[in-house]
Amino acid sequence: MTSAFSSIEKNQAWDLMPSLVPELALCFHMLQRELNLDCIELEFEKANKQEMKLRAGFAADLLAQGHSSNASSDLRV
Repeated sequence: MTSAFSSIEKNQAWDLMPSLVPELALCFHMLQRELNLDCIELEFEKANKQEMKLRAGFAADLLAQGHSSNASSDLRV
């Protein structure tokens, strides 16, 4: 697209400009969609990392509770 606009400007072929406007709009639309997909992917990765941290913390809590209950049951015996 940029080379097409440069060539129009260089050759002063301004009558070709209206035909490129829909192409330019399509390029902007596709760029916006790509950016949206990238943002969604980043948010998904961020949420996935947070979920993994929560799961690790939950597992650590369960292990700690299991260890403390085992220690208290050992004291009762």
